[in-house]
Amino acid sequence: SKTQQYYLTWDNCTFECAFRSSLLSVSKDPFVHDSWELLGPVIPNKQTAGVSLLFRDAVPGAKHQAFISSYNCFTISLAESIDGSQWTITDPTWMQGRPGCWDACGVIAGPQPEVLSSGDFLFIYNIDTEAAGLGNNTKPLGRCTIGWAVLNGSNASQVVARSQTAIITPVLPWETTAGAGNKNGTGQTPNVSFATGLKPLGNGEVLV
Repeated sequence: SKTQQYYLTWDNCTFECAFRSSLLSVSKDPFVHDSWELLGPVIPNKQTAGVSLLFRDAVPGAKHQAFISSYNCFTISLAESIDGSQWTITDPTWMQGRPGCWDACGVIAGPQPEVLSSGDFLFIYNIDTEAAGLGNNTKPLGRCTIGWAVLNGSNASQVVARSQTAIITPVLPWETTAGAGNKNGTGQTPNVSFATGLKPLGNGEVLV
């Protein structure tokens, strides 16, 4: 952001949480451990399951935006902030699962949106069929898989388009991790492809 700070969102647990909350930390030197300052939950007193941030420093008067996953992994809420530290939810049902579509079970925020050559934003999101109580019986999608949306470059709260099919599904050995649970010793959850990072490569290409 224009404050020359790095913003990191992270969850306070990954397994059997009593209260799962997405937290926000900031640093001006991210490779120095002690430089990180914990600001606290992105949305205090609310169970959440991941947050994606979009800073609008280049747009005069525009508020920063956060895409916040609900604890049940069904809904992404939209929040806004002036300073990037204090956030307020402005649309609690900004994006949800679509009945009869590949993402019917719900949606989870992925990495930060990135600008496309059109000026719009590419927004990568995930699904989790187990969180929705659907188990792993939705193959070829597996448990978690990845899709995309395009957000309006002038108003990122507007969804211009969404993928009609998943773009990445777990098919490779380290994604399917054959065997029940983690018994095969990989430490991976079976049948999961889940996007948490996005890197622009130039010429309209990105690395997810």
